[in-house]
Amino acid sequence: MTDQELRIGQRDRLPTREQINQITDLACLEDMKEEVDRRIARIETDLDYRDATVEWENRALSALSVHRYISTAIKRRLEKLSAPKLKKGERQKRTECLALTWMVIDGEFDKEDADTAEELDAKMNTLDEAIEALELDRADENAKHDTRDIAWCVEATAALKRVKAVRHALSLKKAAINRAEKEKRRLEMEGTRERMFIDACREILPKETYQMLWTRVDRQFVEAA
Repeated sequence: MTDQELRIGQRDRLPTREQINQITDLACLEDMKEEVDRRIARIETDLDYRDATVEWENRALSALSVHRYISTAIKRRLEKLSAPKLKKGERQKRTECLALTWMVIDGEFDKEDADTAEELDAKMNTLDEAIEALELDRADENAKHDTRDIAWCVEATAALKRVKAVRHALSLKKAAINRAEKEKRRLEMEGTRERMFIDACREILPKETYQMLWTRVDRQFVEAA
């Protein structure tokens, strides 16, 4: 990806959230999201495989962040337009929030129900998406100023703190697993190195000397036990 192509990540080359929220054509939004997601994939590929300068990587990461934000905004607009009509008496706000937002507020992500590295990665990815959805919805509500639902904002802020605490706890658990796996690999490498040393001694040393060393080791092992 060239520097010229990279500059598409700037806001003047992408639709703003306000422009997206004015679109009512689902097909247009779907095409727009497909294009933005394609650009995201290209930037991610370049970041993974391109041997570039730190300055270029920083610009690429910035562009990636903007594209992901716009992709989420388009997804949010698609979900709003596709949402079923409310029955009489249902809260209008439920059509104004992403599904993940209500899952966070309802406490569906409050449990630290992940243990393996794979489970932790999957749960943290879901939490990242949920946190992003809630923050977007909260920003939209706060932008209404005098007409915003203050009670909902308080509820959303409390939910955001809860889910971020869960995300942090899972991150600590994943770090502990990574340290344990790293220590396991170190011990395995150390064991392999020691076995290679023993094999080399068997090949190089006279048989009597080799056996004498083992006898000495066995005696020290029994005494230490």
